[in-house]
Amino acid sequence: MVGFEDSVNMAEECHSSRRDFPPMMLTGLGITGVIYVLVSITAVALVPVGNLRDESKGSALLQVVAAGAPGLPFDTIFPSIGMFAEANSALINRLMASRLLYDLANQDVLPHALICAFLAGPWARSSDQLQQYEMAGYLLAVGVVLWLPTWLWNRGVPAKKTGFREPEQLSG
Repeated sequence: MVGFEDSVNMAEECHSSRRDFPPMMLTGLGITGVIYVLVSITAVALVPVGNLRDESKGSALLQVVAAGAPGLPFDTIFPSIGMFAEANSALINRLMASRLLYDLANQDVLPHALICAFLAGPWARSSDQLQQYEMAGYLLAVGVVLWLPTWLWNRGVPAKKTGFREPEQLSG
């Protein structure tokens, strides 16, 4: 059941979360429940229950795979499945954590600036990730190099201000 609070935080991103989220959550739970029941029925059909409970015969998962697909190289496939599942969980947790901090700051539980500075600062990274700041500096320098001639051109030649315009003004 871990992750349901994550889905509630992410549901705030929907256009109509009150209408869309409950049916999608119940549909997801229903599909997951059906899959669990089918896996359980298949496991019991392939391997006797007594063998599944016996730890000396190996894990229940390995027993079911060995009985259902004898030639499958499960020992090489299983780590990849685990890595995919872990990466998916980590991605969802990262998205949820940033959304949670945003909501807390939006409700004035946490300060907007203390949070931005913490998340953007090098203290929120490991020593292996500090090269990101070097890359960010290069990208910022490229942005300034591209912005400066544009700003000078717009100020000097057409004599108009550089800045964002309303969409209605772009057509004229």
